[in-house]
Amino acid sequence: MKQFSLRTKILLSVSVILFFVLGTSTIVHIQALRQDYLEALTWHSESLAQDIIHKLIDMETFGLKSVEDMFPPLALRCIKLYELNKHKNVSYFAVFDPSGTIGPHNDSELWHTPVTSEMLLAELERREQVTVLEGKTYHTLVPVFGEKGAYLGTVGVGVSRTVVDEKVKHLVWQSLILYVVFLLLSFSLISFLMHMVLTKPVRRLVELGEQLAAGNLVEIPSTSQVQGDEVAILTSAFRRISVYMHEVAKVATSISIGDLRGQVQLRSEDDVLGGAFQRMTTYLNRLADSATAIASGDLRQEVSAESEHDVLGNAFQAMSIQLRENFEKIQQEVMQRRQAQQALQHLNEELEHRVERRTAELAREKYILETFMATVPDSIYFKDWEGRITNSNKAHAQEFSFDDPSELIGKTNFDLMPPELAEMNYEQEQQILRSGAPVLDREFPMPMENGRMRWSLVTKMPLRDEHGAIIGIFGISRDISVQKQTQQSLEQAYAEILSLNRQLQADSMRFYMKALLLGAPSTSVANGLHRTIRESWHAPYFGVVLVKLLQDAAVVALNSSGQDGEDATTRQDLMEFLREMYETYIRDDRFSGVVSHLSATESALILNFSTEAQVQEFCEFIGKEGISHRLVMQSRLVIGIGEPVTTPDELHLSYDSAQQALLGRNSTDRLQILSSTDPERHKKESLLFSFPVEKEQQLITAVIAGQEEYTRELIDDLIARNKLERSSYQKSLNVYTHFLQTAGKILAQSPVQDAGSGELPLLQSFRESPPETVAKLHERVTEVFRQLILLYRRHDPRQSNPLTRRIFRYLERHYKDQNLSLDRLARVFKLNPSYLSRYFKEQSGLNYVEYLAMLRVKNAKALLVAHPGQRIHDIGIKAGFSGKESFIRTFKRFEGVTPGTYRKRALSNAEM
Repeated sequence: MKQFSLRTKILLSVSVILFFVLGTSTIVHIQALRQDYLEALTWHSESLAQDIIHKLIDMETFGLKSVEDMFPPLALRCIKLYELNKHKNVSYFAVFDPSGTIGPHNDSELWHTPVTSEMLLAELERREQVTVLEGKTYHTLVPVFGEKGAYLGTVGVGVSRTVVDEKVKHLVWQSLILYVVFLLLSFSLISFLMHMVLTKPVRRLVELGEQLAAGNLVEIPSTSQVQGDEVAILTSAFRRISVYMHEVAKVATSISIGDLRGQVQLRSEDDVLGGAFQRMTTYLNRLADSATAIASGDLRQEVSAESEHDVLGNAFQAMSIQLRENFEKIQQEVMQRRQAQQALQHLNEELEHRVERRTAELAREKYILETFMATVPDSIYFKDWEGRITNSNKAHAQEFSFDDPSELIGKTNFDLMPPELAEMNYEQEQQILRSGAPVLDREFPMPMENGRMRWSLVTKMPLRDEHGAIIGIFGISRDISVQKQTQQSLEQAYAEILSLNRQLQADSMRFYMKALLLGAPSTSVANGLHRTIRESWHAPYFGVVLVKLLQDAAVVALNSSGQDGEDATTRQDLMEFLREMYETYIRDDRFSGVVSHLSATESALILNFSTEAQVQEFCEFIGKEGISHRLVMQSRLVIGIGEPVTTPDELHLSYDSAQQALLGRNSTDRLQILSSTDPERHKKESLLFSFPVEKEQQLITAVIAGQEEYTRELIDDLIARNKLERSSYQKSLNVYTHFLQTAGKILAQSPVQDAGSGELPLLQSFRESPPETVAKLHERVTEVFRQLILLYRRHDPRQSNPLTRRIFRYLERHYKDQNLSLDRLARVFKLNPSYLSRYFKEQSGLNYVEYLAMLRVKNAKALLVAHPGQRIHDIGIKAGFSGKESFIRTFKRFEGVTPGTYRKRALSNAEM
């Protein structure tokens, strides 16, 4: 209640009292009206029953002693009375005999039925006139006695409860309306009287009190006092307080402006405030007299304090003493100042000479700095925290086609560079400002208007003030475009040297491949393939056909630069094409043969034919098929035919002549390699195996990158691809041999191997005893590549490079991002894109685009098997591909089949 005003509290109190008083009286009134209505109902029912009562008494005088004897006339009377009064809400007329059984009744179905209500039975037994409510009916029971006081029965009249309830409800609503109206009128009248008599005067007094409390000494008009009018008395007291406070304020105002003539007249002996003002005025007059004497030069004036707490008196006394002491000191200082002034004049003359000399030195230093800024060929510039140029030299202005360096003042990177480069430079400079770490010798590309690229060597340092706080940056950039072109030329020359070196290595390996394929000519025991040729084939002629895939120099340069054009998506394994052509050609079994995979771009066919012309026909068939199917593959297929020989032992001669034929090639036809057909269609399938170049490259990259799990997946895929479980031992041996060839290529790239040490020690034990079963082959190959991974982890310093690990981890986490370009990766790791491209190729063995595609294909394979009901398009998007076509094209390039075919095969193998 504290938050309510006095008026509200009084009104609430009066309202509560009125509410309870009027409410109580209304309830009592309603109950009285209800009781009166019930009594009237009883009288009305009794009057209706009088006709039946008189009938009973009359018939009793005629000797009829029981209700049963009087039944017919009484029943007729009840029915007649009910018909006359049913519109008056009478529900029944009945006569109850002394035993509690219903006798005559307006409803004949109730005749001679006992009363079931315990309440009615109890009232009937009492034999008193009463009105009771039972269920939905008011029952008025009137007992009837004969002339001699004998109990004849009870007459009952029923009235519906609804009539009584409606009447009572109507009375209640009338009473409530009167109650509410009277309550509102009383509340309004009391509120008005309270406002006029109490609230308005009190509110005026409150306003006056608040103004007095706020220091506003308003004039309060006088009012006539009435005996017993407390509000008028209180107003008069407020007025006297205001007049008194006004007089005191007037004297205080005079004192505040230095006029000490004003006096406050005491109102009474107990006027504490007036007495205090009189004493204060006397005290201030005494202090003023002393201050006047001191101001006139009389420093002997003494001021005594009234008490130890007299701050002003003590201050005046201390001031008097201090002034005397200061006067003596001033006299001494005047003499000293005269001497110092003479010395200062001498120093000023000397300082003027020094300033002249320093000004000349600064002018010379400024000239040297301006000359340096104007003549140095490197770009020099200064920037503030917002990236605006505050100063630069002429070389920096000319870099952006400005003649005067002042034209660059106030410009930012966004005014001078393309948006992407400007954003990258701005972020770099903000990082320098935040961290204080400089950027030293960073290569920076800038596209020129002529379409060429300008390279600069940039150094940026934080610029600090005399307190060490960073206030901006300054940078120096040097044009290294010529050096960059020279470097690119050297890199291109180095790539050509590497290509020539690989060609030389391939040529040096031909003898080894030839021995692997045909067996060493000097050995008496032939290898497995040679033995198969000797034992299985019986045609008179043998021959070797070498097929090599050559790429144009432009395509080689394109692939070496790390770009992934549409040409790269059409590359297929050479052996797959030859195997299909071979199987298509020999369906009529005109001759037999074996296709063997020698290298990524070279394969050999060993043919056993009946006539010399068959080999020429077969080679022409290959050429025709290649030409008819060529699409966009920028390659040339060249064929070298060896001279026919009559025994397997002379196949070396045929191989050499085929090699010579390759060296003299002059064909310019460009062919596209086709995918292979089902190898099981041919009877010689046991000698055909599949080892695609893409799979071999992925296997090499996985080992070098230390991806043990992915290496196992690739091994399992290559073994499953060749269906070794249903193949001959010779086919398993060929696949095993090619696995060892791949392992040799991996070891050839390892820095821990000596190329001149002959057979690589790691592979010697695996070559001595070939595996006898497919399970042994799988175990042996897995062990070989496990040792290779361990070897690289132990000896390759690239695996311990933190940057390499961070890059590969970042790609593993973000490969699904379709915008994960090389430039974005370079920005994440703050590297130059060209440098990152070379670095990535050195670390992974693949260019960035190929590695990212391989990573996405690897994860897409897992998604295809894990979500068999999901669409191919959705799988591709989840794996990071931009669309369905890109996903299918890339997947087929790596796996040799479409994603849908791969899923069917994987699920079929899982079910088996």
